[in-house]
Amino acid sequence: MSISTEIVRSVCRPYRKLEMKRRLKGATATYEADWVDITDYVIDWPTIERGVSDDHVVGDFILPKLSVTLENRRRAFEDYQSPFSLWYGLPTRYLTMFKITHGLYAAADGYDNTEVQGGTFYGVLFDEPVYSDDNTIKISIGDVLQVFKLYAADLMTDTSSGLTSAIVQRFIDLALNGVSVFDKFFQIAESITSGAITVTSPATDGKTIFEKIAEYSTVEGYMPEVSASGGFEWKARSANGAVVWEFVGGALSPDPVYGESIMSIDQIEDGSNYIFNSVNIEYADDTYAKATRSWTPGDSSSYDLYGERLFDYVLHDLNQDNATSFAEQILSNNNAPHRRYKLTTRYIPHLNTFERVKVRYEGIPSNYDSVFGQARFGVNRFTEANGPIKINNRECKILSQRVDLNTFACEFYLQEV
Repeated sequence: MSISTEIVRSVCRPYRKLEMKRRLKGATATYEADWVDITDYVIDWPTIERGVSDDHVVGDFILPKLSVTLENRRRAFEDYQSPFSLWYGLPTRYLTMFKITHGLYAAADGYDNTEVQGGTFYGVLFDEPVYSDDNTIKISIGDVLQVFKLYAADLMTDTSSGLTSAIVQRFIDLALNGVSVFDKFFQIAESITSGAITVTSPATDGKTIFEKIAEYSTVEGYMPEVSASGGFEWKARSANGAVVWEFVGGALSPDPVYGESIMSIDQIEDGSNYIFNSVNIEYADDTYAKATRSWTPGDSSSYDLYGERLFDYVLHDLNQDNATSFAEQILSNNNAPHRRYKLTTRYIPHLNTFERVKVRYEGIPSNYDSVFGQARFGVNRFTEANGPIKINNRECKILSQRVDLNTFACEFYLQEV
């Protein structure tokens, strides 16, 4: 049985689970071996969002931070000094790891026994919990990637040149006094896609490891993420592989394979707000690599249609040739618009950022009262409006996804490819 099989059933029963691992005492500050289920304490579940925001610029990505409300009548979530606390006898609540899993119960087992996993989120407690007088406590769980914000990039002593991916690997492998800094935060080994651009001098510039990974992600057109299995991933933003799912709705649903997944089309953009057709990369003080294209008024080029849209970036880790390659990549990927769609769907938890999907939707026409006894201006002249949206089998990549774990409604932000 698979999650895609369960999703399209007319009756579905979802589940959600919250678990944690606490830090142990000791020089290596490791975590307990097994996840502790604290689902029964949850009063209000979060919305999980990952990918890129709907107003993003090149290189940006969402770093989720979730708010979960827990029942605290028995003082289980007090500070570690309280004998009632689940952390009593341990060094701190700070950096406690959390895992949220959600999915559907299998219909074959009467929707009651077998969990078919759909999505997973791994997070860490960074902020102090907020207490309320109603015996609840609100905890803020940040994406595991936020641990890279806690350490300075200059802890990496090997500053020799290398591909961006090699430098990212050095950060992941960071060890102090022979003890790994980051292994304990991830459940499986990392997956780092090879880069194409060489970092000549990986300058730390007083930045955090997170900031440097974000910079190299922008250079390569990649994004860091935590996989469903809890491993660090550094992956390309391009549409991955073959089509893995089709969103179907309106008059075209239910589809025999994909059912009826689209509840509403919330937004359609032509993509012109996200164009960059001129690029400046400062790779040394007041020294730039540029990428642009010649044009003539009236030639229907990006410049002619949209004017100059400048992307400026400062990164002193590159030489001229590599900065030029970076600039050309930004220009080639962003100088033309790509249509975007924002959809509200039924619960579809198993898709990943940048996977390739299709959209098929045909709104149901609505009859309108005629004007002057015959027709409405600006729409169909004789009978009914042309208003309903039609999206004809368009291939897209997933830019972002949101799942509300209170209602199990999902939102997807897609871009045509």
